[in-house]
Amino acid sequence: ITDINNIGEIPFTFQDYFKFSGGFKNMMKSGGINISSSSLGFSFLKDNKAKEIANKFAAVNFSQAINKHLDFSGFAIFSNAETELQTNSSTTSNINQNNEITELTNNNTKQNNNLGLLKLSFGYKPNSKFQLDYDIIAKKSDLSEHGSTNSFSSITGNNTISTNKNEKPFSIKQSANMYYTLDDKNIFSFASQYLYETNNPLYNSINSSQRFTDLPTTNEGTDFNLSQNKKITTSKLDATLDYYYILNNKSNLNFTLGSVLNTQTLKSNIFQTLDNNTVVNFTNSNLNNDVKFNFTDIFLGLHYKLQAGIFTLTPGVSAHQYTSKNNQLGNQVKQSPFYLLPDFTAKIALKRTESIRLNYSIATNFIDIQKLAEGILFKSYNLLSAGNRNLDNALYHKYGINYFNFNRFSFTNIFGGINYTKKYNVIKNTSRFIGIDRINSSLNIEEPEDNLSARLRISKRYKKIKASISGNVSVANTYRLRTLPTNMVISNKTKYTTQNYKASLTTNFSEWPNFEVGYETTLSKFDNAKSANNKPFANVEISFLKNFILTADYAYNHFKDSNNNVNIYDFLDANLYYQKEGSKWEFKASVINLLDTKSINDDYFSTDFRSTSQYIVQPRYLMFSIKYDL
Repeated sequence: ITDINNIGEIPFTFQDYFKFSGGFKNMMKSGGINISSSSLGFSFLKDNKAKEIANKFAAVNFSQAINKHLDFSGFAIFSNAETELQTNSSTTSNINQNNEITELTNNNTKQNNNLGLLKLSFGYKPNSKFQLDYDIIAKKSDLSEHGSTNSFSSITGNNTISTNKNEKPFSIKQSANMYYTLDDKNIFSFASQYLYETNNPLYNSINSSQRFTDLPTTNEGTDFNLSQNKKITTSKLDATLDYYYILNNKSNLNFTLGSVLNTQTLKSNIFQTLDNNTVVNFTNSNLNNDVKFNFTDIFLGLHYKLQAGIFTLTPGVSAHQYTSKNNQLGNQVKQSPFYLLPDFTAKIALKRTESIRLNYSIATNFIDIQKLAEGILFKSYNLLSAGNRNLDNALYHKYGINYFNFNRFSFTNIFGGINYTKKYNVIKNTSRFIGIDRINSSLNIEEPEDNLSARLRISKRYKKIKASISGNVSVANTYRLRTLPTNMVISNKTKYTTQNYKASLTTNFSEWPNFEVGYETTLSKFDNAKSANNKPFANVEISFLKNFILTADYAYNHFKDSNNNVNIYDFLDANLYYQKEGSKWEFKASVINLLDTKSINDDYFSTDFRSTSQYIVQPRYLMFSIKYDL
């Protein structure tokens, strides 16, 4: 398969990457630790749109049955994306309740992202009692980004900042899964996964004035040319052995023995390049990192599964011995917490196509080396981060109830659910402002936070017409942290609410035009800030003159916030197909962005700032296509 285009079509998306790399099959329990992964090698764009996008894609796959017991398959993928982004933004930083600073920026960025992916899979099944699956996937990326930002604020005045980012992450992941049935009462399964990942990014920023007073820059020359080298290496092994003892036709016991072994290193340094190309290395301990981090989780679990009438009950508990060690600044910080983590699942089968599912569990959340490294790391030209080596793990209590019903006679499908999470010892970010610039750090807070979410989706078909409605509501009680110039951290409780509702009608006629019309609205509220985005949309497909098909997709967006800022944009794409019945030839005329929309608007707010951004997109263009089916 190959694809070369400069019309903005993304041939290889994140969803594709997820499916090709194994999806949920290759995701194991991580022992409660979040590992920051390297870049994937493709862009995450606003609605897959940008000022210019050129893509190259090639893939090959193969499979071979070596014999009746052994299968071998694999694929290789290469993807290149050259993207030009132009963004105009207005960002207001919430310094405190009585002091806000607004920065106006015009940003032009060029990205060149290359991704190479290779996966090999082996399947061995000599008999019905034994099966072994082995996968190996290697990923290599080469990423570069060059940006120019024009910035204006009442503090810094006019500035032009040039930024350059380069990185070449590499990872290789191996997974093995084995299943063995000893007899009717004894079943074994084994799953393991090993990940090796390394990345050595370089960040460079050339500013027309000094921005961070915490950096001991040398006042020579007209620009402040700052750079940071960083290298992160991760080695992580997960292994789990499960033993199932079948008590009878209605119940079984499941014993689990597992471990997570994680080792990471991080080295970084900040330096300044003067106008005469002299390099000044900063030797301050808070500007350099040389960190080694080890994390282990040894756990033993027991679950009992019982089917009694319409009930299927699965109570369980797992015992975890965690060990976390980070070595930096000449000494070691070690933590060895022990947790008993219960979990419970109940399924109530009201009918074959109607059920209720209840869930409860307690989970831990540890963080990886980048949150623990105390030396400063560059995030952007106006954002630095500094870790906290004394962070403790967070603890989450999770509750859930889900309902599913599909009626084959009335063609009605109903799905709904409510989830509630109570978080203790939460790891939070706190920001210290230096003008419009920020230095982020992390700490644990004693106050618990919680989140309640509910969702409902109903669809019903009336002969050739399908009606659907859905809704999602989320309410989070959280805390806003702010570090004052005195280094004192202040905390304010706040509520964050988001709502999304959608309704649509879809037809499925064989001889009449088909259409989909709908309306979607998204509401957000954060403290006193509110926003609403309303989006009516319509799609149509019309067959006429026997061999012609016309399709069109339209969406209209209307955004308004509590400050009466209004953003409006819409898109219309249309395609005309011609193909004679039985012919291998197909001809198509397409008009992309028929209304010639110039930009997409986006608004965002958080504990630190709120921003309004305008993304320049590709103009209207007409394209003719010819397709021949081999």
